[in-house]
Amino acid sequence: MDRGMVPLAHPPPLSRLEKELEPYLARASAWRQAIHREPELAYHEERTQQKVLEALSELKIEGRKVGSSTAVVGIIAPHAKGPCVGVRADMDALPIVEGTGAPFASTNGAMHACGHDVHVSSLLGAAAYLKAHEGELKGPVKLLFQPAEEEGARGGALPMIEAGVLTEAPAVDAVLAIHLKNVISNAVFGVRPGAAMAAPDHFVVRVLGRGGHAAYPHKAIDPVLIASEVVVGLQAIVSRYRDPLDPVVVSVSKIHGGAKDNILPDMVELEGTIRTVRPDTRDRVEKVFHRRVQGIVESAGGKAEIDYHRGYPVTVNPPAVADVVEAALRASFDADRVLHLDEPYMGGEDFSHVLNARPGLDMFVGTDDGAAGGQAMHSARYLPPERAILASMAGHVVGIRALQAAPPELLAARK
Repeated sequence: MDRGMVPLAHPPPLSRLEKELEPYLARASAWRQAIHREPELAYHEERTQQKVLEALSELKIEGRKVGSSTAVVGIIAPHAKGPCVGVRADMDALPIVEGTGAPFASTNGAMHACGHDVHVSSLLGAAAYLKAHEGELKGPVKLLFQPAEEEGARGGALPMIEAGVLTEAPAVDAVLAIHLKNVISNAVFGVRPGAAMAAPDHFVVRVLGRGGHAAYPHKAIDPVLIASEVVVGLQAIVSRYRDPLDPVVVSVSKIHGGAKDNILPDMVELEGTIRTVRPDTRDRVEKVFHRRVQGIVESAGGKAEIDYHRGYPVTVNPPAVADVVEAALRASFDADRVLHLDEPYMGGEDFSHVLNARPGLDMFVGTDDGAAGGQAMHSARYLPPERAILASMAGHVVGIRALQAAPPELLAARK
């Protein structure tokens, strides 16, 4: 795993497959720039949806909207007799003002700061190649362009599943997705069997005190001080209430309260996230969270109102399926291009819902080029390099072929 954490001095040489895909890169790059230039937030991906539908039409691939949502489904080789692989690409952006300075940067106050523009464009690029080689496919390929992955609660994958995208003909036998990763070297693949990404839960805590003059704090119950104690006190969940070898993250990411320097407010609101990878730990941490917040606040004379919402499940790659795709990647790329990851990442993914319904893999593709591709994801400076588009296209093609060639019993395991 360590090799992937250090940027390669140069982009790795093109594999044979990437050389085959290279003629499709210019078109994929143009799609990426068009999508990146006009990012849209969760459930509002109307222009992105239209761009995807237009791209599929150009490629002569059957595509359609999913009900009244912004999702899109496309099908390649719909009548092929072998296993059908569903490939997911998420389309939504984040409420971040872009700071990359790229010529195709967004100017609308939103940003593709998690690489979803590359997810979409690389799947379209792979689709262009697969359409040109449609007769070689062992089975259908169902393209799943999904909204609202960043929404965090209901998301976009679950509504697509409920709308029947996995069960309607041709029914999906296995699933595949790619997630970019800034801490893996540019164009390097990462495969994590088992728990690959965390369950992201969300909380809001309203600390209720008694406002007053800041010059006379003894006559008030200061919710600012109490909220500060809550922020610090919550870190004991990580240090004292879980196995040190069991990954847990507790982050308070938003604090709001007060209006003026000489006024103590009546209320301060905290908002944040908790990440876990084990179901029993998730249950225990939620209970400890409530107990600690209530105890800290009440001991200072205040009251706490807590909204705690569970987000997506843990993203779990069935190990046997992950092994099949990893072997195919190793057969297609140089040894230093494929990492077997020993630990999960603490980001969350609603592709977890899809993996709970069908066997498959959420693989990682690195973007760390020593420049903007190595910047923190969800930051205003993150910009995956074009080389990651080509690598992702290749990853899709290898993954689809591997899953369609997998033993039937492997694909039937989790239906």
